Amino acid sequence: MTYRPLHSRSEQGFSLLEMIIGLGLAAAVFGVLVSFFLDFGRSSTTQNAAAEAQQNARAGLDFVVRELRLAGLDPFQNSGAGIEDISSSGSSIRFTADFCNEPIGNSCGAQPEPDGSVEGAGERITYLYDAGQSELRRVLYEGTASQAWTTLVSGVVPNPNNVKLFTFVDG
Repeated sequence: MTYRPLHSRSEQGFSLLEMIIGLGLAAAVFGVLVSFFLDFGRSSTTQNAAAEAQQNARAGLDFVVRELRLAGLDPFQNSGAGIEDISSSGSSIRFTADFCNEPIGNSCGAQPEPDGSVEGAGERITYLYDAGQSELRRVLYEGTASQAWTTLVSGVVPNPNNVKLFTFVDG
C-alpha cells in the first residue's frame, strides 16, 4: 500500500513568510495611495484659495474701474466734478461725479439721477492703497463727518518695480 497525503502541496495555503511579504507589499501600496490622495487634497485646497483670492481682486478692481469711469461726470456742467487729488506717492486718488440726487447717508437706488451737485450720496470717492495693511480701500465723503471706509481688496502685494498705483496721464 502506498502513502498518500490527504492534501496535496497546492492545497496547504501560504506559509508565514509568504503572508508577511504579502502584507508588507500591500501596506507599501496602500501608503503610496494615501500619500497621493493627501497631496491631491492639499493641492486642491491651495488652488481653490488662489482662485478665490483672484476672484476677490478682480471684483474689487472692477468696482474701482466702474467708478473711475464716472470721475468727472457732470451732465449739467455746473457741479465741478472731476479728479480732486492724486497723491504724490501714487497711493491714493480722490474724485467726484454727479450721478446721484440723494443726500449723503441715503442709497442712490436703482435709477440714480444727476442733480447738478457733487454733495450727494456716493459722489465724492477716494481710493487708497494702504501699504502698511496691504489693502486697497474705498472711502466715501473723505474729510467730512460722514466719512466711511471700506476695504475692497486685502493682501495686496506691492509691485516689484515700485510703480505708482494711481497715475494721471493727460492725453
